[in-house]
Amino acid sequence: MNPPYLFYRNSSYQFYTEVEIILCYYVARFDNQISIQDIITISMRPNASITFKIRNIISMLIRNNFGYNISFTAINGMHQGDPQRQTNWDTIQDYLDFPQNVLLEHCHQIINNPTYI
Repeated sequence: MNPPYLFYRNSSYQFYTEVEIILCYYVARFDNQISIQDIITISMRPNASITFKIRNIISMLIRNNFGYNISFTAINGMHQGDPQRQTNWDTIQDYLDFPQNVLLEHCHQIINNPTYI
């Protein structure tokens, strides 16, 4: 049974929810106070998927001149001349001005109550 906050477009692909994006964004931007295992538990996605999403967010942060968590590397698999995708950047932009401690508290609320959002 899937948590109520996960939405499916079809049976073969699961789009990232705002909850997952917020948690991955925190790790991508700041540090590992939110663990990948916490995100896996909430999202039921494999480690590789979560790590790839974090790396994707880091690529967007770099492109848009924001700091990022140096524990991870950015995705660099684009062909030369191809525009970089900005997947979920609209959601991430809503959280760019949050102070780290406020966002961390928000993430802890999500982890402790996954239906928070």
